[in-house]
Amino acid sequence: MRSFLTALLFLALPALADPVPYTLDAERSSVAFSFELLGGTTRGTMPVEAAQIALDFDTLSNSRTDVTLDAAGAATGFGPATAAMRGSRVLDTEAFPTITFTATDISGTFSQGRVTGLVTIKGVTRPVTMDAQVLRQAGTAVGDLSRLTVRLTGQVDRHDFGVDGYRDLVGPIITLDITTRLNLQ
Repeated sequence: MRSFLTALLFLALPALADPVPYTLDAERSSVAFSFELLGGTTRGTMPVEAAQIALDFDTLSNSRTDVTLDAAGAATGFGPATAAMRGSRVLDTEAFPTITFTATDISGTFSQGRVTGLVTIKGVTRPVTMDAQVLRQAGTAVGDLSRLTVRLTGQVDRHDFGVDGYRDLVGPIITLDITTRLNLQ
């Protein structure tokens, strides 16, 4: 169904010449993540603090995105795990309260895209590639691009960023599911 709705969105698009800027609806945007803790999967969320996104509906590769996540606002729903994650042995959110992502290459289609960019976690910057989808928000008419949802999914190895505390308890792979709600500027 989601693919069908995405197809309808882009069949009804007018020709646009330049990237179109969007503003972030921070209240309706979030990052869901999961990681292995003591052999089980632990899930959490992190607020999206800011995003600068411009989409080029004619040439996807001309689109731009910069996203800032509120690492200090990350939570797992289990107090001790949240405190450890924010602490100096893991994210050290007192010294590094945000995580940033800047796209360097966007390819594919709006329904099945790939976004490669630079992620900075705990002061360390590394390239990462994520799968991407752009969808019209529920309740918008075909061709209405005023409210969009961008979904990015992928993984990072926390050790690549020097986030290596509690190696004996926490697995290295962090799975990400980022949902940003956007409004036309």
